[in-house]
Amino acid sequence: MIPSAVTGRRLRLFLIFFHRRRLRRLIHTLGVLLALSVLSWGCDEPLRVPRIEPVLHDWPPPAAGEVRRLHAFNTGTLTLPAPLVHGGGAWSKMLTIDLPGFVLEHPDEGLVVFGTGVSRADEGGKFVYPSPLVEALMEVSPSPAGDLAKQMRDAGLDPSAVAHVIVSDLGFDQTGGLSGFEDAEVVVDRRARREDVGVRSLTTLLDRASIEEVRSWRHVDYDDSRPFAIFAGRHDVFGDGSVILVSLSGQDRGTQGAIVTLPGLTLMLAGNAAITTNSWRFVSKPRWTALPEEWWQHAWRIKKFAELATDLVVVPGHDLSVLAALDSPAVLLHTQEDDG
Repeated sequence: MIPSAVTGRRLRLFLIFFHRRRLRRLIHTLGVLLALSVLSWGCDEPLRVPRIEPVLHDWPPPAAGEVRRLHAFNTGTLTLPAPLVHGGGAWSKMLTIDLPGFVLEHPDEGLVVFGTGVSRADEGGKFVYPSPLVEALMEVSPSPAGDLAKQMRDAGLDPSAVAHVIVSDLGFDQTGGLSGFEDAEVVVDRRARREDVGVRSLTTLLDRASIEEVRSWRHVDYDDSRPFAIFAGRHDVFGDGSVILVSLSGQDRGTQGAIVTLPGLTLMLAGNAAITTNSWRFVSKPRWTALPEEWWQHAWRIKKFAELATDLVVVPGHDLSVLAALDSPAVLLHTQEDDG
């Protein structure tokens, strides 16, 4: 027979635990409803198809530099409501997208990273979300193969040899693995850095802990640069035409993409300017964009670029199936089975 005092104490502990769980669920549910109401409030005004001159400036790139190889890794998956990927669809429909990181083998600069994917977890191994809104709307499942730095080591690539990390923007899906590249210079659009420094809110997409650990920044200013291909601004990262960044603001105030020249192949790493192939092929704007009109303009430019540069492959920011379909020795898509 269990003493009544012990039984009462256990019952009180059970009730406290039970009510805390119910409270957390209630807060989570209210957060989802609040997020949906904010994102659904009002209707976007229809945007006109922009007129884009069918002219490619300095295309192909005048310099003869090439990246030897591109490695693609998947650091996990992100499940979120369909309207946050493509504008249409029901909020109840969930889509799962990749969280990739790309590693370029440059003949002079060594290993270069474009986007780090996600990494951070608490002591219990659970993913640490950047804000309550992100946790309410999205579910991140980190890869069991580990973060980008670990997967690189498993593939025989040394993360400590990375001197440059390029990020499409400062969202957690781009910066979550920065801690694996402590000595690298992080290349970011100046506007993203200016807008996001010091931001702390209930709705932020920023992984503040990862950003604050960065020791060296390179801030790219597109305002005074010359047009490249079909885009208004450019930044030749290494001065050899092998990796040229272009401004693709819209999803964020400082979103950028990279045009990478490989042997017999040219890739456009669109980053968060195009979440999936449908984002640019059908110009399907996600519900959550910082600058909707700029997103619209750049999505149409990516589409026109792909039409005019027939040898170009557009790689969306969160869909590795595009690379899986390529037959090129210059592109290696790593899987857990390959490196495990």
